[in-house]
Parts: sequence; C-alpha cells; structure tokens
Amino acid sequence: MDFVLPEAILQGGMMGFMIESGETEIVIGDQLPKAIEPEQEFELIRSEAHSNNESDGVKRLTGIMNLNTVIIGSTIVKFTDGDVWMTNKLPKAN
Repeated sequence: MDFVLPEAILQGGMMGFMIESGETEIVIGDQLPKAIEPEQEFELIRSEAHSNNESDGVKRLTGIMNLNTVIIGSTIVKFTDGDVWMTNKLPKAN
C-alpha cells in the first residue's frame, strides 16, 4: 500500500511512504495469519525502525514535526489463488 502525506510538500509534490509484505506484520486477534479470509478484519503493524526512519526523513526534508493526515494511495493485493487486485483508489466504506 502506498500512503500520501498531503501536509509534507517537497519540491511541489507530496511525500509519502509504502508498506510491503516483509516489513509489515498482519495481525488478526493475536495471531499472524497465512491468509486473510473474506470479510475478516486485520491490523497492519509496522516496525518501529521503519516508521521512525520515514518520520525522521519527512521532518528533515520538510521541517514539519507533526502530520495529521494520511491518504491511502495505490494498493496491490495478491490472493492465494494467484489473482492480483490493483487500484489507485480504494472504494469508500458504507
């Protein structure tokens, strides 16, 4: 998933960050699943090191100390049957 930080402007564009498999844990309850089932809720947990590195970079490059808004950008989901779903705009929740 790509995330955009609209308050963090650098050279006329917004900064952002990406989370990928391998640097992010997906947690359901207190377990790490092999796959996420349809309609199942889950939590994405990033390592503190990844989060701090990106936060420090934004602060250093833009001077902004606190960000209040994050926008989900493009998303790629790989399914166990080999299908891939890609979007640059997530559907709105009902």
